[in-house]
Amino acid sequence: MSETFNYYDPNTGKIEIGGFNGSAPSGGGGFNQMLGPISRGLGFASGVFDALKSFQAARMYKGQAKQYKLQAAQAKEAGFQTGMDIQREGNQVLGEMTVAFGKSGSLLEGSPLLVIADTTQEIQRGIGRAIEQGRIEEQAYLHMAKQAKQAGKAAKLAGIGKLTQTLTGFNMTQPFGR
Repeated sequence: MSETFNYYDPNTGKIEIGGFNGSAPSGGGGFNQMLGPISRGLGFASGVFDALKSFQAARMYKGQAKQYKLQAAQAKEAGFQTGMDIQREGNQVLGEMTVAFGKSGSLLEGSPLLVIADTTQEIQRGIGRAIEQGRIEEQAYLHMAKQAKQAGKAAKLAGIGKLTQTLTGFNMTQPFGR
């Protein structure tokens, strides 16, 4: 047995008579018409949300780039400080060697002088290695900062593109439900 009822069809503007006989009333009914605006609204919200996520990623990459630059400066400074430590310790060793040679009655010539010269050269090489290591680490961090900055720009452009696509794909002049 099928029941009949009256409903308003917004497509025709008339009151229709329908029934529960397993099929949709003629004209599609009001529920189907509500799905269009809801779907459009959800699509708009999703597009805006995606754009905001891209902008957030851009800020994160910008912060990363700043952090890498700080680490680069710290690496360079650490290399310099290590070089200074090597020089200070080396000067102390050279002083102790000179005192030891003097106490033993050796003159600072010949073999003792060669030993001091070799030690001085080794100290200089150690200082150079420490400073160079600091420069290498600095360059690595600066490279990572550059990559993070580029990734941030790409994320920002993607966000602008998503937002533009969302706004241009959303017809602001068309009222909901039409």
